[in-house]
Amino acid sequence: MTITVQDVVKELCKMGLEPTVAYSAERDMLYYDMNTQAKSQLWLFEDFHVEGRYDYTAQISPNQSLEDILIDLFWEFKGCIHGRDFYSHTWAEIGVKLGCVLKTTRTTVEYNL
Repeated sequence: MTITVQDVVKELCKMGLEPTVAYSAERDMLYYDMNTQAKSQLWLFEDFHVEGRYDYTAQISPNQSLEDILIDLFWEFKGCIHGRDFYSHTWAEIGVKLGCVLKTTRTTVEYNL
């Protein structure tokens, strides 16, 4: 079975992401804004080409499992953070689900007397 970008986007939507679809006249192709909420954007095109800030481009291989494509896309998202502390928490949870991120929960107690 050939995996399409629509398959990838559908799986990301099931995981809680809400990508935005747009059209690139330059490439005559639809692309999905992965809504990173980070320093850089991440656009996924119909041909598995990805683009980000500062003319960043990469190509994700479609010749792998859906899970491996999602993991590659997660690492592309992580690159969008550029050392900052703001990003989509939905993407962080996707990373947890894919086994790429360790989630730690802490409890803080404050007394405001």
